[in-house]
Amino acid sequence: MGMMTKMRESTGAVIGILVFAFGGLWVLQDSGAFNAVGRGGPGLNIAEVNGVPVSTELFNNALQSETDRYQQQGIDVSPTLRGQLENQTFDALVDAALVEAEMDRLGIEVTDEEVFELITGPRPDPVVAAYFPDGSGGINRALLDQVTNDPQYAQELNAIEEQVRRNRRQAKLSALIGASARVSDAELEAEISRRGRTA
Repeated sequence: MGMMTKMRESTGAVIGILVFAFGGLWVLQDSGAFNAVGRGGPGLNIAEVNGVPVSTELFNNALQSETDRYQQQGIDVSPTLRGQLENQTFDALVDAALVEAEMDRLGIEVTDEEVFELITGPRPDPVVAAYFPDGSGGINRALLDQVTNDPQYAQELNAIEEQVRRNRRQAKLSALIGASARVSDAELEAEISRRGRTA
């Protein structure tokens, strides 16, 4: 009985604290203070995946690219859609970091010769076709040769090489996963039996 009386007596103080705290949170929300949380400047990380940092700058650049892509299609980026894009961008960066870590663990590498062949060879990477289209679904070889041989395009060429290398590593990982995915006869029979029972 004494406990209930004590609780009744302190109810006013508890309500006063809650009202004050709610008011403080309301003021902070209206001032935009919560919007700045997690949005650090250059050099800060938004996450860390298996010890590999995901920088705020990388996140902001990827989010801006996604937002620009939607706006180019004439889609208004509402606050709700922006929140979804933030989540998708974050998930994509975490997934990419996990895939990179797994490729490193498995020792999947792409040689410079492979990259050169995927840029200048007879069957180039789709990235090359996207950068150097000839207008009829092929590749503008003259422009490609100019970029690969002219030192003034070194920065652009390095960016293309990195993208081609990344694509090739992921293709090797996919091929490795596909080759290792096997279904035994017992697993097949169990699945057929399970589906038969369900039907």
